[in-house]
Amino acid sequence: MTLTEADAARLHAAGRDDFFFVNNDHDLQLVNVDGHCIFLADGRCSVRDDRPAGCRLYPLILDLSVDRVVLDSFCPWASEFAFTRDDAVKLRRSVADEEREARLRGSKKRSS
Repeated sequence: MTLTEADAARLHAAGRDDFFFVNNDHDLQLVNVDGHCIFLADGRCSVRDDRPAGCRLYPLILDLSVDRVVLDSFCPWASEFAFTRDDAVKLRRSVADEEREARLRGSKKRSS
């Protein structure tokens, strides 16, 4: 799961550290431990109130190949969720923020 800087700041303010890294695309990405999110504990999210925007909206994802917001087919419970048009707007905004922030991180890295 990728994060916005606001997601990372919210989790850091909640006392969480060492939970993300900057990937090759300059995105902030949650750490996985044994193939699962670092915040998964006993089958549940341990940061539910502070979780990233992408987690809040999952299983909605942005399918970049067709530029559409869709339900993730890998989620076995996807059909149990009801989303609004506003949720799709929030997801697009979060993805756009992540992309903008990654471009800025990438340009800063190239100029250093």
